[in-house]
Amino acid sequence: MHHRILLILLIFFTTTKVKGDTNFLAQSKSSSDSIEKLLTIGKSVSDTNYKQGLVYLFKALSIAERTSDLAKAAEACNTIGIVHKSIGDYHTSLNYQFKSLQLQIKLKNKDGVARAYNNISGVYSLKNNFFKAIEYQLRSIKLKEEIGDVHSLVVSYENLGKIYSDQKIVIRHSIIFFKPLKLILILKILLELPMTTYQLEMSTWFCPNST
Repeated sequence: MHHRILLILLIFFTTTKVKGDTNFLAQSKSSSDSIEKLLTIGKSVSDTNYKQGLVYLFKALSIAERTSDLAKAAEACNTIGIVHKSIGDYHTSLNYQFKSLQLQIKLKNKDGVARAYNNISGVYSLKNNFFKAIEYQLRSIKLKEEIGDVHSLVVSYENLGKIYSDQKIVIRHSIIFFKPLKLILILKILLELPMTTYQLEMSTWFCPNST
């Protein structure tokens, strides 16, 4: 008897939640607030249920495209790309990251373009496309230098070094590693953050005499 009651309650609450989700999706017409809510829910839900998360994200993308909200459409494409990367679907991930990139270019948003380059590089790295990963990371670095986003630059430089590290390529005298390593060391000291094992290895490999 108790089991039957519990089963009925479980079905009731599950049905209620599904109806609530469906109603929200149905009511989400065209407002910017609706797009933002859909994106927020989609990001959160995709952590545990990527299929359901993608439902919200594609709904957000659909509304953003219909209302010509390029910024939200770019964000939706980026997030959809990240979700597909997390499940190992790199082809689809790249497809949406490039869509996000094109939208950021239309918006003339250098910061968004730089982030898109960084994300594209990350997917190429997972696909073991070494040269494309480096190409897009260098594009990201160039824009971040123009913007003056030092903290984001450190992330890109670390990502670039990781690509080389993953490919077992050690170029002790390559100038490309001196600048990023100095940035990493300076910021870590200023922010008093502990250096990672990887960064310590980088300092040994590429700047043995750095101070």
